[in-house]
Amino acid sequence: MGRLIGYLVATVTAVLNWYAFEYLAEWLGASDPSFVATMLLVSIVVHELGHLAVLEANGIRTYLVFLVILGGAIPDPRQKERFDALSWNTKAGIYLAGVAANILVIVAYGILYGAGAVTGAELMQVANLNGSLILFNLLPFGIFDGGRFTKVLFDSVSEDRDRDFVHGMAITIGIVGIATAILTLQFYFGTIYLIFWGLRLQSKRDDPKGSYDRRAMTVEEQRTWAGAYVFLVALGITLLSTTTDWLRV
Repeated sequence: MGRLIGYLVATVTAVLNWYAFEYLAEWLGASDPSFVATMLLVSIVVHELGHLAVLEANGIRTYLVFLVILGGAIPDPRQKERFDALSWNTKAGIYLAGVAANILVIVAYGILYGAGAVTGAELMQVANLNGSLILFNLLPFGIFDGGRFTKVLFDSVSEDRDRDFVHGMAITIGIVGIATAILTLQFYFGTIYLIFWGLRLQSKRDDPKGSYDRRAMTVEEQRTWAGAYVFLVALGITLLSTTTDWLRV
């Protein structure tokens, strides 16, 4: 019964969101409010399904609920102890699964474009929206996916290596930002600085003894996940710089 109610809540809130998105798109003057609403709903639902899939694969029962602009894959509170016991390597995968799923949305629309079901302009809108969602969700603050991810990353990294990780990640992202600015004249330096500041903040607020926790990532896992985070941020910047504004006002 609990599962049935969960599916019902997810379905009803998703449908209500579609109407809210259409109204919002029309109010903002979008050229095709229905397409924007569908694109938004699909992107957010698939993002949350990405989180849900990895949580469920690790034995954590999860429920979905959708609010306007936001969605949530919520672990069953009764399984909090099981969730807390997960390795930080596993949690890193959970936190980045949503933005990874946004890449699948772009791929799926690319297939639809190849089949003639959507136009090239619509594909660019989808890529732009999902680039926005990737970058937004990866901001390294608070309850954002990026905030939760960088928490387990820097808790795992030993204190003497925190600065190296921050500088390495920030410099790589900065190089991508400079390259896209030169090639496309689209500037995201404010966002890049915000990410750099967030990474520094997370590294300073981490658990100084976290690297000794039995759940902590290994050094190899730390490097792999830091690289994945940088790649996803760079992808978000690139998508935003090279595609059509998703609202097309």
